[in-house]
Amino acid sequence: MKDILVNALIRAMRTFFQTFIGIYLAGLAVDPTLNDLADTKLLASAVAGAIVAVLAFLQNVVEEIVPVNYNRG
Repeated sequence: MKDILVNALIRAMRTFFQTFIGIYLAGLAVDPTLNDLADTKLLASAVAGAIVAVLAFLQNVVEEIVPVNYNRG
């Protein structure tokens, strides 16, 4: 059980940072200025997108605990 949680957490952390960085950099690419580095709307969007990683973590845990009968990819 511990391995299941650790593996799911590792995947979630990777997804969190990949999503956060992707959204943040995409927002900076639109019209980059020095002030945009600390733009609260951009940071909030990146965090909101990265919260999906938390949901992915929960889904991975549930799918590891409860056997599923479909191809998870």
